[in-house]
Amino acid sequence: MMNPFYYSNIDDNMLCQLMKNKEISCSLAYIVCAKQHEDLEITPKKHSIELSNNEISINILLYVGFESDDYYTINRKNNLHIITFNEIVPSMIEFTDLNVKFIDKTALLFTVLALSKNPILTDLHHLRKIK
Repeated sequence: MMNPFYYSNIDDNMLCQLMKNKEISCSLAYIVCAKQHEDLEITPKKHSIELSNNEISINILLYVGFESDDYYTINRKNNLHIITFNEIVPSMIEFTDLNVKFIDKTALLFTVLALSKNPILTDLHHLRKIK
C-alpha cells in the first residue's frame, strides 16, 4: 500500500493539501506579489512546497536542507519567491542569502476571506467588519 503522505510531519502534509485549494493558493500569491495569479500548480518537494505557473514560482520553505537541495533546482525561475510561515526561519544562518519572506498565517486567512467568491466566506468577511 502506498503512503498517502509526502512529508513525515502531518502539519506539512495538511499545508500541502490546503495549498491545493485555489482560493488559498491564489490568496497567498496575491500576498506575495500584489497580483492575481491563476492556475497555480502545487508540487511537494523534499524540503518545500512549490506553487507555480508560467509567471511566478512561490516556494514555501519547510525544512533545513532547502538551501542545498530544492533551491538549486528552482533558483533560475522567473519571479521566484521563497516564503515561510515560521517567523524565525528568515533569520536562520542557513537561509540568510535566500531572501526568505515571512508570511503570517492570519494575514493569509484574512486575505482568503477578502478575495473569496464563496458566499459563506464572503459572509464571514462581512461579519468580521461589523462593529
